[in-house]
Amino acid sequence: MKIRVRFHGCLNDFLRPASRNHWLELDVRGIPALLDTLQALGVPQAEIGRVTLDGRAARLSRRAGSGKVEAWPADFGARRSARFALDVPLGKLARHLRLLGFDAAYRNDYDDAALVEKARRERRLVLTRDVGLLKRRRARGFWLRNDAPALQLKEVLARMPGLRPRPFRLCLACNGRLRRVSKAAVLDRLLPNTRRHFNRFFQCCQCCRIYWPGSHYKKMRVFLNQSWMKRPS
Repeated sequence: MKIRVRFHGCLNDFLRPASRNHWLELDVRGIPALLDTLQALGVPQAEIGRVTLDGRAARLSRRAGSGKVEAWPADFGARRSARFALDVPLGKLARHLRLLGFDAAYRNDYDDAALVEKARRERRLVLTRDVGLLKRRRARGFWLRNDAPALQLKEVLARMPGLRPRPFRLCLACNGRLRRVSKAAVLDRLLPNTRRHFNRFFQCCQCCRIYWPGSHYKKMRVFLNQSWMKRPS
């Protein structure tokens, strides 16, 4: 039997250039589920949103041995906030997201199964450079096309333009929440110059790391302005 498939929007990124934005004709054996057919072409389940079969809405579990299938990208754009789970190579991106105030779970020893399960359990979106990870059952999220952390951040903001930042509320090291503390409460942990020149302090409720508006704060503020004010429209 033959089935015709066409992908729309950024789903074409998963195809070879010659196959993008064209109808693809496939010979199929038996009556496979639509999901199996689409993923066999390299497009992961997590990135697929609306699907039609012969012009009518269809579930990915629908079986079809013939007909015309169209698939559109999952829509993350309307979200004003989000929680993320990041794959092992994305440690720097996790820090960038935390700086903007977005809950970004990250560990450098996650295996694929543990990452997807954590994301499912805590309703997080998976961010990864591994297309295969997004083909796992129950994975939700998207594949990052770029290797550079700054460009990866732009990708996230482009896919989710509704996000609203709440900067400087999360620990960059562990993702814990920051709370205002008195200078006296952390005085014994401060270096002499810090004691002398600063009076406003914040501490992570989880790892107890201390933050204050020093030179590092100014650099982060510059990065924040560059990242957010120049985000894709």
